[in-house]
Amino acid sequence: MAPFPEKDNDHESIILEPLGRYLFANRISNDFRDKIFLTEGSTGKQITYGQYEQQTHSLARSMLSLLGIEPDDICAIVGNSSIQYVIIIGACLLLNVTYTSIPTIYSHLYLGQQLNHTKSKYLFISRKHYQRLELLYKQDDYAHLKKQLKVIIFEDDPTKNPITDCSNIEKLINAFQDFEQNSIKTIPYFSKSIDSIVTIVFTSGTTGKAKGACHTHRTIVNNLYHLKRFEPLKLYNQLPTLLSYPVAHISGNSMIFFLMATKTPTVLLDYSQNDYLFETIEKYQIGQIFGATSVMNMLAKDHEGHDISSIRLVCTGGSKLSNSTANILYHQLGIKILDAYGSTECLFISSSDRLDRIPDNVGKVLGCYRMKLLDLVTKEVITLPGKSGEICITGSSMIKEYYKNPEETKRAIDEEGWFHTGDVGQLDDEGNLKIVDRIKEVIKCNGFSVFPADIECCLMNHSAVKQVVVVPVKHREYYQVPRAYVIIKDDQITIDELKAFANENLGFHEKLLGGIIQIDEKQLKSSTMGKVDRQYYKHL
Repeated sequence: MAPFPEKDNDHESIILEPLGRYLFANRISNDFRDKIFLTEGSTGKQITYGQYEQQTHSLARSMLSLLGIEPDDICAIVGNSSIQYVIIIGACLLLNVTYTSIPTIYSHLYLGQQLNHTKSKYLFISRKHYQRLELLYKQDDYAHLKKQLKVIIFEDDPTKNPITDCSNIEKLINAFQDFEQNSIKTIPYFSKSIDSIVTIVFTSGTTGKAKGACHTHRTIVNNLYHLKRFEPLKLYNQLPTLLSYPVAHISGNSMIFFLMATKTPTVLLDYSQNDYLFETIEKYQIGQIFGATSVMNMLAKDHEGHDISSIRLVCTGGSKLSNSTANILYHQLGIKILDAYGSTECLFISSSDRLDRIPDNVGKVLGCYRMKLLDLVTKEVITLPGKSGEICITGSSMIKEYYKNPEETKRAIDEEGWFHTGDVGQLDDEGNLKIVDRIKEVIKCNGFSVFPADIECCLMNHSAVKQVVVVPVKHREYYQVPRAYVIIKDDQITIDELKAFANENLGFHEKLLGGIIQIDEKQLKSSTMGKVDRQYYKHL
């Protein structure tokens, strides 16, 4: 077992310590104790830094004394972004027990698969999603979970009858309210290696069976160290910040740690609650937003009639931000933009530090990483700027394994320790990274490689297009051709007019020979982080 604190081998100036100690060792000062830390945008519920500290310690104490949690137990969490969700995470960090966040967009069978795979002993599940567990118990393959799991309900609904065979998070929090007497004195409570697992984050599973990326104290604290020193993120971190990434997703999870560490007042509103977006921005005078490109598209194209002048900065990632959206945000609305790049396996990898924005530029990788590009055909390292290749990453914030899945680990991480991201990128003359697309998303049309993201950005340049996703469809002559599913703003353009616009602006091999199909906004399918779910549309 490694002693604490420990110096990182790659970066001698970084003193590593358990994440719980990094975030909670110092008591909340009187300057912050009564200030608002977390707000739920959809409900208006709020909690101060002092209340968060007290309730997190109280829950941790109850998990020890009333639930009997042990060092090797795993806690699963199912629910939308909420104050209580963040309290659960905090309690796990105080105790140093592993937790896994299970997204709510998937079925009860997906829930069962992850509970089985991790052998979770504790399940924190919101009342809204409890019915999924009841459905799961009725399946022969998952009936054993009723004996395996200790279930704790959070975000309960007082208008409904209590669930008698489960614990309730509010009762657990209220059981130990005397902070001085019941707080966790030694943080973390359980002593483990710096390389022990903090959280298991499952990939979306849209390209196959979901894999559990294991992040440790080492990977997360290293990433936080470099994020806190990234100058553009220091500019507005005392302004109310909207976190529209779901806390259950790696983007929301890792940003919560950052926002805790920087004492940034945070409003939670994940993509499933976007109906409240503009109301929340105006009510809480949001100064910066962390969110997917779909949120940025809404800001740019649906802001009429709303006052969003409080926004100073947006940080986005997950898919390409179209130049039309960026131009509206930056030039018309005066909002600075950070294009970021990250992954489930590597957390926050890079971001441009140019707030005047170079199109598609996600800057240079953080100091905890090294990067190379491999030719898609020869697999040789690319040294010339402007040539596309697969992005490969290695460093101290990268996972070392997928949970209990050595085959997938070996497939993703080569013998020299490089993680093959599956993303296509280019470098410019200054060494800045440009994200092109996912390797698996490339459309093979008549011998050409067509990148859906390029077509999507082209269509988004039309002011009437609110959202678009491009997928391949089979073609007798060309093998594959692109098809676009679009949401059009207030029927401002016909499909024929949009086809004409596309034909004027796309190359021959990018023509939408698979057609353009208009969909209603309510039909839009999203992934766990709020991106449009390309895999869903591939299989229509």
